[in-house]
Amino acid sequence: MKIIGREKEQEKLRQALGKEGSQLVAVYGRRRVGKTYLIENTLTKEIVFDITGIKGASIRTQLSNFKTQIAVRSRKFQKSPTPQNWFDAFQLLQEYTLSVRKTKKVIYIDEFPWFCGQRSEFLPVFEHFWNNFCAKRNDIVVVVCGSAASFMVKKIIYNKDGLHGRISTIIRLMPFDLYETREYLKYKKINWDHYDIVQCYMILGGIPHYLNLLDRRYTLPQNIDRLCFETGGQLVNEFDQVLLSLFRNSSLHKSIIIELAQKKIGLTRKALNENLGKGNNEAFTIAIIELEESGFIVECPSFDQKVTKNLFRLNDEFCFFYLKYIKPNNGQGEGTWLHIYSSRSFNSWSGFAFEMICMKHTHQIKKALGIPKVMTTTHSWTSKEAQKSAQKSGAQIDMLLKRHDRRIDLIETKFYNRPYSISKSYRDQMINKKEIFEEEANPEEALALVMITTKGLKINTYSNILTDHFKMDVLFEKD
Repeated sequence: MKIIGREKEQEKLRQALGKEGSQLVAVYGRRRVGKTYLIENTLTKEIVFDITGIKGASIRTQLSNFKTQIAVRSRKFQKSPTPQNWFDAFQLLQEYTLSVRKTKKVIYIDEFPWFCGQRSEFLPVFEHFWNNFCAKRNDIVVVVCGSAASFMVKKIIYNKDGLHGRISTIIRLMPFDLYETREYLKYKKINWDHYDIVQCYMILGGIPHYLNLLDRRYTLPQNIDRLCFETGGQLVNEFDQVLLSLFRNSSLHKSIIIELAQKKIGLTRKALNENLGKGNNEAFTIAIIELEESGFIVECPSFDQKVTKNLFRLNDEFCFFYLKYIKPNNGQGEGTWLHIYSSRSFNSWSGFAFEMICMKHTHQIKKALGIPKVMTTTHSWTSKEAQKSAQKSGAQIDMLLKRHDRRIDLIETKFYNRPYSISKSYRDQMINKKEIFEEEANPEEALALVMITTKGLKINTYSNILTDHFKMDVLFEKD
């Protein structure tokens, strides 16, 4: 079947097939992001065995499933007894693999972490299988895949035991960007303009599974109403379901996400810890790592490069939308989003959601600025006054691009349903932000004001304060 985007990832998988010697490939990324679809449709002809772990299943059930999948592939093994342990299971897989006549044989193990429950010896036996069978041949590609990102990173990619240094290819599959989202919607024959696609991304993010639920017969607001607010909507309970499926103790992960959703600009690790009252313990540290690796949160470096000032921010559009609108309006039923869509709260939410999108499309913004190869770091910045919760004064810069060609771009983002017109008061606000930043941050680089709008900028007396300005169209450039 057709794969939208994922060109770099497809190339990595094909290169693994073409390399000499057996290859061990690790693929990870959050649930619903399309890992299985990518692997199965890129390596269809070469896969000789595939199996998916069953979450929470007993070892006996996993072993029975393992044998069944071999029997499905070959009648020769249909009468083989069900293995009693993982060593016997991999011996059976070894025997089956030797019976297959192919130049390259792909063994694909999906949801690998679900095989590795407590008291399971799956991982050490798998290590033995790789080192004593696969690695000694030149015709096998083993692809291990998992949604539990922290497990995949710690236990597979940075394995200190039998798999140490054995991983030949690593693929971290991320959500679609705007370009891929547009191409996917076209593939589904949904012909929305950039304004609708940006709004769609603000709600669903670039998660292929969510985008696949859209129905081209309906408008975007109708689709969101149907999926997120109507009784039985397919995404009404998605927030809890996806966290439960990814993390053993999802209550802590949920608490972190909820706390960050309330503080849009983000929180330092210390502030987040204090707000939750969890104590700076191992469980908190693990939860932070797991949420980062899964793409739900992101750590933004502070402008002054002090690690203690780094901000953790919510990085998942759907989580933000769920907590802002779906959860508070649970049970309101049909027409809920169509009503909210025209409310004042939508303007506040959409402004921050559009900013999140711009932060994720830094490469496209750099291309628009004509600096695709210039090294940069992306930051948010808040003045000392604005950091005081009781104060409304001060300054906050949503997106700051520090460039190695000795310039800093202070980027303003505006989500608006028509060309944006800078007023005198807004111009004064931007000047004030710039001056406070210069005074407090004391940068050595030149400063430039840049604006990104949805519908473009209306040129007037005050717009000449900007060095550059771009429409949202630049965010749709292919990375």
